[in-house]
Amino acid sequence: MSPVGWDAVVVGGGPAGATAAARLAAAGARVALLERADFPRDKPCGGGLSPKAYHLLDIDVSDLVLARPRVVRLSAPHVGPVVMASRQEAIWMVRRADFDQRLLDEAAGRGVCISTGVPAVGLERSPEGRVVGVITSRGTVRARVVIGADGADSVIARQAGLRTGRETRYVLALEMEGRRPAGAPRDAALIDFGLCRGYAWYFPKGDLCNIGVGTDARAEFRCLRSHLASFVRDHGLEIHPPPRVIGHKIPVWRGIEPLHRANVLLVGDAAGVADPFFGEGIAYAIQTGRFAAEVALRFLDGRVPDLSGYTRLVQKVLGRDLRFWTAVGWVVYRVPSLAVLALSRSRFLQRLADQAISGEKSFSHTWRSRAPGGSSPGRSV
Repeated sequence: MSPVGWDAVVVGGGPAGATAAARLAAAGARVALLERADFPRDKPCGGGLSPKAYHLLDIDVSDLVLARPRVVRLSAPHVGPVVMASRQEAIWMVRRADFDQRLLDEAAGRGVCISTGVPAVGLERSPEGRVVGVITSRGTVRARVVIGADGADSVIARQAGLRTGRETRYVLALEMEGRRPAGAPRDAALIDFGLCRGYAWYFPKGDLCNIGVGTDARAEFRCLRSHLASFVRDHGLEIHPPPRVIGHKIPVWRGIEPLHRANVLLVGDAAGVADPFFGEGIAYAIQTGRFAAEVALRFLDGRVPDLSGYTRLVQKVLGRDLRFWTAVGWVVYRVPSLAVLALSRSRFLQRLADQAISGEKSFSHTWRSRAPGGSSPGRSV
């Protein structure tokens, strides 16, 4: 990898980083992408692509889909199960190792120089204090723009002095993925709101399944393993052989905060844009990657003096949806049984929930901007 001459260096090869890198390169920018893991790599995640997510993709990933559940069985203490069948579109269940590899391959095909197994350890600055590159275990990679896509514990965010309060709010999740138990639903997901300020889930993936629990209530963190065991036992979801249980943070939206500084910006989990109710992050990661490429290109072309337009885009467009999901979570997690009961008795609420999850009804007007398998973007992104 050349140490000089890049227009942009992207740190992190997940959906946000791969999307930003691919779009920048497709528009003619010279882009390097650094990823600390060796791909393909496992990623702790339920692996559900909502219609909001797959309608944003520039490539077709339908061959990676293991299941397309339209039915969700909801339960809460003393209520349920309540069966909801989507009239909109199905959730696409994928394995993140395969999905992320496909996006990274697309970025490489568009000319992105990808280096895996290369962790970023810091930012290099000029004598005047301007960021001029990313310091890695193999040397410094210099670029005019740095895009931090390196996850919940982002080195780039910490080094740039961004998201300084990221430890104040996040969802802690435990999950496991393995062979789908005999008798477990093949075409239906299960969501149980019996956990304080969180929920347990079961997602089918063909012959596989993903099971987990998550909450942002810190008093519950040390009890997550027992909550997971109870959910598995109560729903007859024992997996054989028992898979490894993995814990991870989901950095949820905390409200208005800068996501850029000078020539550095944050996308995906590094930006903390997962929705505060379901913890969905993939759709928001992809969209922040698109926004990052759009604003970075304008900056590289000299059309704007800085990257402040990126923070404004995220706050103005995605912030509307994220504020909505914050409000939904505030209500549902205070009275989960009442919320599930109301949903079971109201066709209006069922239709509204279906439309909001699919992106058919939203505040951002962003989710249907591109269908899967669409053509590559041009310079204007």
